[in-house]
Amino acid sequence: MSRVRLVLAILAIAVIATAGVLAARTLLGEHAADTAAASQTAPANTNGRIPDDRLVEIETGHRLIAPAADAFAQLKQAAHDAGHDLSVNSAYRDLAEQAKMIDLYGLLEDGGRAAPLGESEHGDGTSVDLTLNTEALMWMREHAPTFGFFETISGEPWHWTWQAG
Repeated sequence: MSRVRLVLAILAIAVIATAGVLAARTLLGEHAADTAAASQTAPANTNGRIPDDRLVEIETGHRLIAPAADAFAQLKQAAHDAGHDLSVNSAYRDLAEQAKMIDLYGLLEDGGRAAPLGESEHGDGTSVDLTLNTEALMWMREHAPTFGFFETISGEPWHWTWQAG
């Protein structure tokens, strides 16, 4: 993704949330400062702005919202019982982490792998990216829906999202 598109995305957040507070920083190219300011001004309980007390650690450094975390614990145990150990690579992402993903991998709309700021399923605290071998992936496709987890992004077999049922 080009820096111009990232700046425009951050600028849009600034105009909506703070009537221009981020605009000056964006023009200066201070992406980290822009993202930090956006996360401070966005309303709580929105994508990328979930309060810490609503998140539960599922593995060291990786968190989900409580109902998704509970379902994931059950899924992980069932996978383990079936001989598959699920390793989490990513879970909840705040706005700053999503901005880093955009810089690293580019936006989906540009052929990259990252959703725009405020639109990632990870920002809702319901998605995990897992390390899966072929057998574990086949097991997940057969059994994960029982626990509310679904493959929601075509071409990303590692990405699983919990959907309340």
